[in-house]
Amino acid sequence: MKKTYKILLGIGIGVLVISGIVIFLNYYLQSEIKSAIENQLSESQIGYEAVNVSILDRSSSISKPKLQLDNIFMEADELEVKNLSYTDYFLSGKIVIGAVVINDPNVAIYKKDTLPETKEKKAKPNLSKDVVIKNIHIKGGNLRVFENDSVQNKIYMSLNEFDLYEVQISDRTLKAFLPFEYERMEISSDSIFYAMNENHHLAIKNLEIKDEDIILKDLQIIPNFSKAEFDRRISVEKDRFELHIETVEISALNWDFEQDSIRLESPFMQINQADLKVYRNKLLPDDTSIKPLYSRMIREMGVKIKFDSIKLKNSRIVYEEKTDALRPPGELNFSEVHVGLNNITNIGMNSPDFPETKIKISALLMGKSPLSINWKFDVRDLQDDFTISGEMEGISADEMNSFLRPTMNIEVEGRIQSLFYNFRGDNNQASGDMQMQYRDFKVEILKKDGSKKNNFLSDLANIIIRNNDNKEKLERKDIQAERDKTKSFWNYMWLFIRNGALKSFL
Repeated sequence: MKKTYKILLGIGIGVLVISGIVIFLNYYLQSEIKSAIENQLSESQIGYEAVNVSILDRSSSISKPKLQLDNIFMEADELEVKNLSYTDYFLSGKIVIGAVVINDPNVAIYKKDTLPETKEKKAKPNLSKDVVIKNIHIKGGNLRVFENDSVQNKIYMSLNEFDLYEVQISDRTLKAFLPFEYERMEISSDSIFYAMNENHHLAIKNLEIKDEDIILKDLQIIPNFSKAEFDRRISVEKDRFELHIETVEISALNWDFEQDSIRLESPFMQINQADLKVYRNKLLPDDTSIKPLYSRMIREMGVKIKFDSIKLKNSRIVYEEKTDALRPPGELNFSEVHVGLNNITNIGMNSPDFPETKIKISALLMGKSPLSINWKFDVRDLQDDFTISGEMEGISADEMNSFLRPTMNIEVEGRIQSLFYNFRGDNNQASGDMQMQYRDFKVEILKKDGSKKNNFLSDLANIIIRNNDNKEKLERKDIQAERDKTKSFWNYMWLFIRNGALKSFL
């Protein structure tokens, strides 16, 4: 009996001692965590309601954490640390954490034009032990980026889930731009907003990132104003965009920081069912700023990119041009647009095997006339040399008149049966040849109000126009076009097609 009593007493004392140690360690670790928070973030404004530690569960939590670090503000419902590995700590000296869970964080970042200069540069923090976190999981919450002290969001992102796996933090990673490394990332967002400029904003309904694959759904560029209001707000010609894309799929996206620039690489991107509407008021003064060609734009981008292949499928482009205040805009419509782009890159431009950029386009003009374009250029070429060739078939007068009538005050009769062109150019001028076959082509020049034919000018124009049965294709060589550098590449392309057509008609 006495022996049993002693055993029970010993067990009881042992339990009390262990309980006391656990309570002491819990209290001690709570104090250490609080002290670490206050010491490590001494230059920040921090707050929390409570810190809880469980030695037996190998976990801890911070309730209602708040943090202000320079221009970054963060608050959350709770931050949990789970499954701290004592074995790894004592055997290898590493801090290994099973999971860090952040519930419903709200992060606000205020962008600053300038930051106050400091006489002494702050030393990078030293980490006495490497840290490994198996999973950082963020559930719910949102991210907002503001321009200076504006109350309007520059960027807004609503999070469903955010996960980083196998996160490693060490003295080495702390010296990098991104102070940690990770193996993979998964993100799910149901709302993204980006204020592009004062006239347009970008909205994405759904974003999914899994491993290195990205899917964007319901991407839109939305104008902030009606066409009339947009025209009132601008002082020179500008394009008003409306864009809707069903899905964008990016495969195996690899990103990194290279000096002061971000680097993006992907072997394949596909854009499905894009619908783009562009409106321009030609009654406004010209924008006389220099418009670089696409090769220069890629070469001088602030972001380093390497996209091996980009496909645009089943898309539509509508261009509207207003040239008369009393008439509706002229319209060019391209449907069933398919584009293939290869080697869109500005990485490794000193390499002897740097690839040539190739672009192939097919579409239906005004829903009926097939057209195709083959276009090549070398991003490295400082003269911005390019070659472009293409063809169009079966262009009827009705298709042309919907654009020519409101923009040029003319109507045409007849049909352009085929048109082939091949040009080589650079940033200054282009030259090439063109073949065109047309039948019974006539021009009617309208009176100023566009309602009636101007018989005298129309008759004069049709006397000048060369017309026959055109059983043979008319070939015109050495067609020249000089680039207006205040206009886009597409204006440049229109110039040499127009010059070739005039040479064929006259």
